[in-house]
Amino acid sequence: MACSSGIAHSAVEPLLPASGSGVLQPAEPLRHRLRKKTLCQRRAPTAGKSSCVVQPAARSTRTERGVKRNAGCVMHPAGDEEVPWCKRCERKRVPTKRSTLCAGCLAARRVAGGENSAGNTASGLHRRKIARRAQKRSAMRQSTKVVLVVKNPWLDLILSGKKTWEIRGQHTQRRGKIHLALSGAGGRLFGQRHITESLPLEKGELHKHFTKHQIKDLSVVLYPRPHAWILGKPLRYSKPFVYTHKKGACVWVNL
Repeated sequence: MACSSGIAHSAVEPLLPASGSGVLQPAEPLRHRLRKKTLCQRRAPTAGKSSCVVQPAARSTRTERGVKRNAGCVMHPAGDEEVPWCKRCERKRVPTKRSTLCAGCLAARRVAGGENSAGNTASGLHRRKIARRAQKRSAMRQSTKVVLVVKNPWLDLILSGKKTWEIRGQHTQRRGKIHLALSGAGGRLFGQRHITESLPLEKGELHKHFTKHQIKDLSVVLYPRPHAWILGKPLRYSKPFVYTHKKGACVWVNL
């Protein structure tokens, strides 16, 4: 239906006469009036409930960034002053230049997005320490692309520094830093060492160098011509790295 002002209204909207005129106008929804009343009371907490009366034409609008503006009431005239409320709730937003949420809504959004790790919640010096540790681990992981697969208990002896000779059946030309992986562990790097030399040996000489190879039962050495890979600079990782073990690789793996 249409009122005398020429404005069409829905048939279900109640029509109320505007103050000071006989023109019928649609009544404002209750939720709009309750929200405006809450905003006006929050802006003037000392005033009583009856002292701040919201006019029917007053509205609570939102800017493009979600900042609510006071559109006016009896005690607080209309103006462009920004009210720093959160765009999701009625609490004050975080006092930053571009923030549109309060601290509680920001925390809820981080949890919902899976950003609740220590690297995202820590701040200041603690965050910089976490970043430095992550950079060191990344550099340690990328320091070499070669992995030597070793069985236990030899891997523990090598990483502890007690075993400086790795007995193998052939010569190796590799030198420098290598990662050490445990055989059958599902692709995990536990530490690193440096190969400095590769020496051929006779089986009869192994018992003279027990402190270097740490093999008590020499019957397990089945190589016809054993070689000693001399290892140096042991380093055990505080947390193992995960890598993809290529199928069929038994001694060396290239990352």
